[in-house]
Formats: sequence, C-alpha cells, structure tokens
Amino acid sequence: MDQQSLMVEGPLDFEEVDVSLDDIEDPVLPPSPAQAASFERFGVVDAVNLEYVPAREVYRITDGRRRVYWAKQVRDKCGDTIRARVFKDASGIAGPALTLSKNHARSANHASELQALEALMAIRSDATDLVLAQATGLAVGTVRARLRLRNLIPTLREAFDEGRIGVAAAEGASRLSKDKQKRLAATLKNNGKLTTTDVAHVRRVVAAAAVAGLPEELFQRDWATDVRRLLSDAAMVSRDKDLTERIEKLLADL
Repeated sequence: MDQQSLMVEGPLDFEEVDVSLDDIEDPVLPPSPAQAASFERFGVVDAVNLEYVPAREVYRITDGRRRVYWAKQVRDKCGDTIRARVFKDASGIAGPALTLSKNHARSANHASELQALEALMAIRSDATDLVLAQATGLAVGTVRARLRLRNLIPTLREAFDEGRIGVAAAEGASRLSKDKQKRLAATLKNNGKLTTTDVAHVRRVVAAAAVAGLPEELFQRDWATDVRRLLSDAAMVSRDKDLTERIEKLLADL
C-alpha cells in the first residue's frame, strides 16, 4: 500500500447541518470540569465532525466526542440536535484524517489519535506504520506508540479513552502482561486514577515476587569449594615443595 491510498485528495467534502442526537453514536468520553463549565455558559460553539455509517444507520463521531456527550446529557438546555459537519467521503478517511491534523496543530488528544488511527486501519487494514505516519503527519514512533495502546485490557483502555489514565502511564501499562495489567486495574479502581509510579511499582513487585520464588541456592555461593578447587589445582602444578606444603595446610584448614 502506498501513501496516496490513505490521503484525502482535494478539498474535504462535507455539509454543515443540524443532526439529531438520537442518530449519533453514544460517546464514552465525558468533558472535563472546565469544558463542562464552558458548555454550560456558552453551549456547543464549534460544530462536531461526523460520518454516516450506513451499515449501522448511525453517525460516527470523528471529532467532538465530549461535546456530543454533554449535549446528550442536557437536552433540556441545547435541544435534540447538534450542529455538525457531515463528511461525504465515501472512503471514510476524511474524518479521521482531519481529527489527526487538528491534534497535530494543537495540544494532542492522545485518545482521539488512537481512535482515529484505528478508524484508518479499519478502512485500510493492510496499512503499515510508515504509511499511517506519512498519511497523518505523525512520526512513525508516535504511530507505533499509539497503536501499542491496543494491548491494554478493556478496563484500562476505557479509562484511557475517558482521560483517567495519562498517555505515559498507559504506554507503560501496554508493555505489561495481562496479569500485571489486572493489578493496575485494581489500583485504578481503588485510587480513581493510574500514574507512571503505579506502573513502575507493579513492575517491581511482580519482579520481586518472581525472584522470591526461585531456589535460595541460586543466590548462595560456596566460596570454600571454589577456593579448595583453585588451591588443589595450584598444588598439582606447583614444583615448589614449600609452596605445596603451605597449600595443603590451607586446604586442611578450610
């Protein structure tokens, strides 16, 4: 696959209309307290980005999950519709590509980057990391780091999408086994959040437990045996009678 197969050619084709909230998928990403306060005061000012999925008869959100989430919760304030840019791109590439380009131009929303990359891969399943990087403008290392987050168990992935886990902690957790991630999920449940310190702690605890389960003999060195062997070897090759007698005396004392 070449880069052009994931590129949007020409101007993005969309229409800006009011869309019924009932026809839009339910997002899982709530707004932050600051965003919620802004929505309460000003409403949803910027249109969200949607793509219609005929097979599911629903509009998929490509940008604006928090705005849709808020609007669905307070219909008495904003009504039953939301202003949206509905993309007509038949390939489905335009929406995710625009989301990634917006993130690239502002502070990155790592969860939406991952979701957009997954959307692109659903359209072009054979896309390589390099092709995805070239098509989105992200560094190859960033693409790989985001896609590695798909290794998260469902509980941690949901928390990452909701913003309860930062990207650094999520990337650290994604490198761990499922069992270790379950330990982190327990920490998340108890503390309401997960940090890089929590990830490092689980890694150390599990490593210490693994070492503790090994036979103690592995960590004990029999120095007397090593010395006897070395002295015996020396006595066998020594031609000095006095030295040999001294070695034999040392061996007897060990």
